[in-house]
Amino acid sequence: MGLLLGPLPGALCKIFSCRKIVMVGALIVAAGWISSGYVPSIWYMYFTYGVIAGLGKSMTNTPSIIIVGQWFDKRRALANGIAVSGAGLGTFIMAPFLQFLFGRCSYESAMLLMGGIMLNLCVCGALYRSPPALEPPPRSEEGSKNSHLDFSVFTNCAFVCFCISSMLTTMGHSPSSIMLVPLVQENGESPTRSAFLISIMGVSDIVGRLFFGFISDLSFILGRRKYLYIASILISGVANFFCATVATTYEHYLLYVIVFGLFAGSYNALTPVILVDMLGISKFHSSIGLTLFFQGVGFLIGPPAAGLIKDITGSYETTFYFSGASMILAAVVINLGDCPSACSRDITDTLSPTAVADRPSSHEAVQEIISIEQGTSGLVNPAFGHFESMSSEHSNRYREDSVYSTHL
Repeated sequence: MGLLLGPLPGALCKIFSCRKIVMVGALIVAAGWISSGYVPSIWYMYFTYGVIAGLGKSMTNTPSIIIVGQWFDKRRALANGIAVSGAGLGTFIMAPFLQFLFGRCSYESAMLLMGGIMLNLCVCGALYRSPPALEPPPRSEEGSKNSHLDFSVFTNCAFVCFCISSMLTTMGHSPSSIMLVPLVQENGESPTRSAFLISIMGVSDIVGRLFFGFISDLSFILGRRKYLYIASILISGVANFFCATVATTYEHYLLYVIVFGLFAGSYNALTPVILVDMLGISKFHSSIGLTLFFQGVGFLIGPPAAGLIKDITGSYETTFYFSGASMILAAVVINLGDCPSACSRDITDTLSPTAVADRPSSHEAVQEIISIEQGTSGLVNPAFGHFESMSSEHSNRYREDSVYSTHL
């Protein structure tokens, strides 16, 4: 639910502010945790934990991604990598911490304590500050035609392909961690050693988010982020096939979780950056929310589909074939956005009201994107194979999107 509801907080951030939405979301997610401790049966938890806590998680997660994209420009990928690495760290820490709580106190007390911990997100939200130019306007000044959730992004073929690719990626990602432990146990390893592989995957995920966030801001990668993103998905898919066909020993599985976690972390860190490269910061509220929705659909479909495949075939290895195929297909689908015959509209149509047929070479494109910060009159995104010449007035408008960004 936290991902499926992504468009809602994205739209609310345009009406209010990231700070307010995170603080309200913290109260909601805390209420979800606390109420889950007092339900009479698990069916009630589908609502208290799944819906209430899921809504609160969405209202704290999405604005956190948005505000990083607003403040940072020159090193946006690294900033996103640092920000989203907290998710991997939290997964690594909270699982054993919850186990500790359940061993020391009652279930109700443990959930109450977790609800109290979630309230600390209010403090985090209180520290958020939106760039002055991006503060939401007073409600009275907003026109009735001002859409807070911009569905016009779906007229961009590259964005549609990116959303479908994100769905396929998460569809393949989620079964990998769920089915790994029983697969390793089936091959003779103890439950403790098998579960430890998930912790190794979490650490590798954190490293991947930080490392690939750093290298994505380097000048020779700047115009090729999309290809780094595609390569990460492709390698993750191949790793799943390795796990299904070659891996038989604990060392093989250890190699798998390191590689898979490293590259899975990279495409998680690059998703917000790719969206800004693709559509611009002005459409980031809508594009990130809608992308998270598609990712949520993938997480919703992936585990049940993998479980059904396991029940039909009786083999855990087949679930990794499914995961690998989904991720490799995702790497193919994202490239369809660059195919002229597949798209009736250029990717740059959403960035500018005009389009010019002249397009420079790849070398010229890279030079253009580097020179934007120096005040040139060209907007380029060679990672998506498109170039658009702009008037001086429109170039200035583009740079205003990032005038309050932090150049670190």
